[in-house]
Amino acid sequence: MRTLSEATYYRWRNQFGGLKADDTKRLKDLERENSTLKRLLAEAELEKAALKEIAKELLDPDRPGTPAGGCGVSDTPARGERAVRLPGHRPTPKHPAPPSDRADARRS
Repeated sequence: MRTLSEATYYRWRNQFGGLKADDTKRLKDLERENSTLKRLLAEAELEKAALKEIAKELLDPDRPGTPAGGCGVSDTPARGERAVRLPGHRPTPKHPAPPSDRADARRS
């Protein structure tokens, strides 16, 4: 049988005083979940900051290789760069479909 030191007993009593075993387990689970949520939030904030930095670079009019007076975003990436797809952004088609000839459709 292991013995418990007095210091450990008083530390636990101060930390968990008045809590039942179920309450203590629930507290530990909530602390674990809270730390997971904090980590996920930190990762999301880092990703958001990275996307802002990428957008700032893409929209920089002084960036070499951008068209004069343009917004800095081109259809094709510059040499050595990779295209970035932003969430929720749908690219425009390069060649729009020809308008349908309604008169031909009526004759059929």
